[in-house]
Amino acid sequence: MLSLCNNLFGISNTSILPELVKKDLLITANSLLSTSQQVARLVGSTVGGILIAYTGEATVIAINAITFFVSLAFIQFIRYEYTPK
Repeated sequence: MLSLCNNLFGISNTSILPELVKKDLLITANSLLSTSQQVARLVGSTVGGILIAYTGEATVIAINAITFFVSLAFIQFIRYEYTPK
């Protein structure tokens, strides 16, 4: 189930980007998105492993849940107006 949701999110994330940035900034936006995803995977795995070792699984799951709510709060600031093409 997690893999399915991850795939759907990835497709949605990539699909909406051209609608959110100007065409001349699309390459830069794609590069920044890709770089931030790779850094998050590397740093997130490392920090997650360290946190599990020192605090336990329950604390790390709680922190992960909080980060989803923080992400939701930031997503609320995105202003998007659909214009048919």
